Amino acid sequence: MKLLRFKIGNLPEGTQFRSLYSGFEILFHEPEVEGMDTLGQFNPFCFAGLNGRGKSNVLEALATIFSHLECCVAKFLPKTFVSFRPEVCAVDAFIVEYLIQRPNSSYSLDNFDRITVSKKSGEAPKMYRSTFPSTDKRKNLPETFFKQVKGYRGIGSWEIIFTRYHRRLLIG
Repeated sequence: MKLLRFKIGNLPEGTQFRSLYSGFEILFHEPEVEGMDTLGQFNPFCFAGLNGRGKSNVLEALATIFSHLECCVAKFLPKTFVSFRPEVCAVDAFIVEYLIQRPNSSYSLDNFDRITVSKKSGEAPKMYRSTFPSTDKRKNLPETFFKQVKGYRGIGSWEIIFTRYHRRLLIG
């Protein structure tokens, strides 16, 4: 998985996720600007800064989002999740974009899909897939994503759901 972009959407007035406000955005990679060659290279992204500036909040927001997505597709939720609702998330509005290698394909940029997960405040998240690099129309993911995780029977770390769907987790 190669994160491309994370953005906090339009949150209701007076709310934010920890120190992250509406409109907060991080561009991890910009293949259209940096060039396609940079995606094939090892380019670690690290957070550096003074204490209390939000580095951990970004990681917590991402973990919260992927955990929420896992709960949205889990077939059997624990009894403690009786009141879980897909339209309610601690990070209530967001956009996450990333690249993921297609299952059973060689490691080449031609074998990646761009996944976009978006959630508006008060609505359930929506997931879209488009081929990469391309300008094909986005395809709504529920048909493919939810069929892939149909056999998933529990809640664990968010990596589990992604390894089941994507076959392996690529961090880059």
